[in-house]
Amino acid sequence: MWSPVADANNGFEDMATILGKMDIGQDIADEGLKQGAETFTEWLRPEVPRGNGGWNAARYGHMRDQLKVVKTPEGYDVTFGDAFWWIFVENGTGGKHPQRAQNFVHGMFSQKWNELESMLQAAAIKKIEK
Repeated sequence: MWSPVADANNGFEDMATILGKMDIGQDIADEGLKQGAETFTEWLRPEVPRGNGGWNAARYGHMRDQLKVVKTPEGYDVTFGDAFWWIFVENGTGGKHPQRAQNFVHGMFSQKWNELESMLQAAAIKKIEK
């Protein structure tokens, strides 16, 4: 499954790479990444802009309803599922009818990075201590 959020360099793959280089075991890294991804999804959901009931929302569902965490071979992805147009809302568009960028994903990730990092470290330490 293609995940546009993972392709947007949101940091989860970076953290997976960092944890992958540490010799702590896959289950320890998985636990922290899953917790981080689920928490980020909870923080992000209220920030996702409400649609105006346009064609895409009518056909695929609203972005907020599509937001979910998906297990992949590399770890966990936060994805908008079929709501592919999130990237246009996030980054804006040009052309004849430009749309202003709302930066709800990047903004939330920038705000919460330190909390996510602490959460991932705490999950790894807790798992190692067991």
